[in-house]
Amino acid sequence: MEWEKIYSSKLCSAEEAVQHIKSNDVVVFGECASEPPTLVNAMVANADAYRHVRIEHMLSLSEVSYANEKYRDNFYYGGFFCCAGNRDSVNNGVGDYLPVNFSEIPRHFKSGMLPVDVCLVLASPPDENGICHICGVGGYTYAATQYAKTLIVQIDKNVPVINGDTGIRVEDIDHIVESDTPIRELTPPAIGTEERAIGKYCASLVEDGSTLQVGFGTIPDAVMEALRGHRHLGIHTELMTDSLFDLVRSGAVDNSMKAINRGLITTAIVMGTKASYEQYDHNPDLEIRSVGYVNDPYIVAQNSKMAAINGTLEVDLTGQANSESIGYRQYSGVGGQVDYLRGTSMSRDGLGKSILAMKSTAALKNGRTVSKIVPVVGEGAAVTVNRCDADYIITEYGIARMRCKTLKERGRELIGIAHPDFRDALERAFYERYHVMP
Repeated sequence: MEWEKIYSSKLCSAEEAVQHIKSNDVVVFGECASEPPTLVNAMVANADAYRHVRIEHMLSLSEVSYANEKYRDNFYYGGFFCCAGNRDSVNNGVGDYLPVNFSEIPRHFKSGMLPVDVCLVLASPPDENGICHICGVGGYTYAATQYAKTLIVQIDKNVPVINGDTGIRVEDIDHIVESDTPIRELTPPAIGTEERAIGKYCASLVEDGSTLQVGFGTIPDAVMEALRGHRHLGIHTELMTDSLFDLVRSGAVDNSMKAINRGLITTAIVMGTKASYEQYDHNPDLEIRSVGYVNDPYIVAQNSKMAAINGTLEVDLTGQANSESIGYRQYSGVGGQVDYLRGTSMSRDGLGKSILAMKSTAALKNGRTVSKIVPVVGEGAAVTVNRCDADYIITEYGIARMRCKTLKERGRELIGIAHPDFRDALERAFYERYHVMP
C-alpha cells in the first residue's frame, strides 16, 4: 500500500527527529498519556542545540526534566497548567503560565494566536488505512497535530486505539520514531473518611438520568464510589479515569438518557491504569472528541441534567472560588472548570448543576492547619469562579447553595459548612463586613 512506503520514508531515530526543533520554536507536547517520552528525552539530551524553546502542554505525567534550572537558557515553559514537575519553574521566574479555558485552546491554534511550530505526540501504529491514533486524547492535542508546522510522532505498539478525534494520517506526519515503552499510568489515590463524606453529599445532588463531568483526585473518586447505586447516568467529561470506568462497570452508567451522543461515553482524555487502557482499546461505547467540542459550553448546555463536579482550593464568604493558585504562587490551572460551570448554567433543560467540592481545611508545610473557607480570597490568588457564577459548594460538613442567594445568605451557608474550629473567626469577619451576626 502507498501509505506503507510513505511511512518507511519518514522513519528516523529520536535523535534525528528532534534536530528539526529550532531555537525560539514553540513546541507543543501531547497532553497526559499522549506525551511521547522517547522524543521528549531526546529533545532534552539535545538541549545545547537550542535557545529559548518554548514548551506548551496541559497536565504532564512525566518528570518534566526540561524545567530544570540548568536548562533555563534552552527551554522555557509557557503552558496551560502547572503540575508537580514544572510548578517551581513557573514560580521562580524561569517559566510562565498561560491562563486559558481548556475549550479555547484548539481555536487559538487554528487562528495562530497560539502558534505551533512543532508538535510532539505519542500514537498507535497505523491501521490498514494508514491512520495512527493519538494515545488516549483528543483534547487540544488533536488540534495541535492539525495546525503544527512540523509534526513528529512517536509510534508505539502499546498505544490503545480509541474511536473519535484521535486519527492522524501517515502522510500528514513529518517524522516518525518507533518505540516500545509502557504507557504512562495514573494510579488512583486512596480515599479517606472526609472525601467519602464529601462524595456522599455530591452524589445526593445527582439525579438518576443525569449526565456527569468530574475532575480527578480523591474527591471525584469518592463521588464515583457514592454514585454506584444510581441508574441511567451518562458521561460527558473532559477526563475519563479509572473511577469513572468503575462506575460504568457498576451498572450505574448506560448513557441511555443523554440528550446528545446518546449511548456513548464522550470524553476528551482517558487517563488511568494499564487495565483501563486495555478496556478503552477498540471500545465501541467510548468516543474521544476534541476539547473544543467536549468542553464547549454550548455543547455542555445541551446535555440532560448536567452535573459538573470539580475541586477548588479556597472559597470566600461571597462565593468567589480560587481553584488554581496559593496566594501569588501558581499551583495548577483553569483547565475546563469554567467551561463546565458556564455550560451547566446555560443548560437547556434548566437542571444543570455546578458543584465545587473541597475539604474544609488544608495542612501547610509548617504544620499549621488553615480553613479553606475564608473571609476573602487570599492576596495574589486567582478568582477562578466569580461569585455570580458560583452554584453549589460542598465540604465534609455539608452543602451550601450560592445561586440566587444574597451576600449575607451566602456567608451564613458557607460558615455552616466550614470546619468548626474556624467558624468563630469567620463569624467575626462576617460581622465586621455586614455589621450583623450571621
